[in-house]
Amino acid sequence: MERATTTIGGLTLTTYARLERVDDIDGKTTENVVEVEMLIPVEDEDAEEDGPAYIFNRAVVDMGEATLKRYLKVIEPYAEKARLLPATPSTPQAASTGASRSRELTEWGHRAKKWLRGAGHEVKDRGRVPAHLEAIYVKNNPNDPKPE
Repeated sequence: MERATTTIGGLTLTTYARLERVDDIDGKTTENVVEVEMLIPVEDEDAEEDGPAYIFNRAVVDMGEATLKRYLKVIEPYAEKARLLPATPSTPQAASTGASRSRELTEWGHRAKKWLRGAGHEVKDRGRVPAHLEAIYVKNNPNDPKPE
């Protein structure tokens, strides 16, 4: 049990805390919990209309030993065929930059489509905003530049 003491307004306050690691799947507290990072595919609403396209959201799930073994068994056929990629960046900021840029671009596209429709332009629900319509939106919304 961890103990922390602090003084507030002349009074001493002592708090105690115990760190428990919980398996996110079965809800059990266990000693051997590991964080498993994964990419979760989500259909990209702004993709071109020639078929579904996906963006991949990074996620972390805490798993105890038994849950991890079950997970590894389920993904085994995929893992056997997978091509390994270089290690991911070690800092959360560096790792999340690509995902946040993609999210910003998607949100910008939604705002642009909404505005363009309100201004009387025809814009498809799916796919990117056509370049000529992007130019109209950017010209009329200088405070909302397109994310790079």
